[in-house]
Amino acid sequence: MKYLIPFFAAVFSVDSWGCSFPRTYEIFQTAPPIALASVKVPKPEIAIGEISRGRDGIGSMCADAGTIEVVITNHRRLTGYKFIVVDGEGPEAVFPKELITPIPGRKNVRFVWLDGASDIQEPINLKVKVIAVNSLGVESKPTEVLVTHSGTSH
Repeated sequence: MKYLIPFFAAVFSVDSWGCSFPRTYEIFQTAPPIALASVKVPKPEIAIGEISRGRDGIGSMCADAGTIEVVITNHRRLTGYKFIVVDGEGPEAVFPKELITPIPGRKNVRFVWLDGASDIQEPINLKVKVIAVNSLGVESKPTEVLVTHSGTSH
């Protein structure tokens, strides 16, 4: 019996007890700039995918999580992205301050925030500027997208 407790603790780690979403992006690091600033970086082509809001989920570990799926249709390897809220109202800290890039093999990223466990949320109405940045730190022209949600769950 005394060996079963350490066994179960190892097999069912604390990480499995909490709410977690698989990471869909990585932090992007640029190289020190060199004299290639004339390189053109394509303007990002962005589509807003599914927006999921927190809901009253008694017994559900992730009921208070909100998510926004963003598809970068023209994503290229060695390219990072800045997401900057330029106008509107919505949850704070949805988009990271760092440059991000989709994990290898993907063109979409998911942003997660603590939305609250309620079936009625505040509406989201954000204007977001997205800038592509190559590995040399050269930036594209910005693309502006609207991120909107009525506030009701599903």
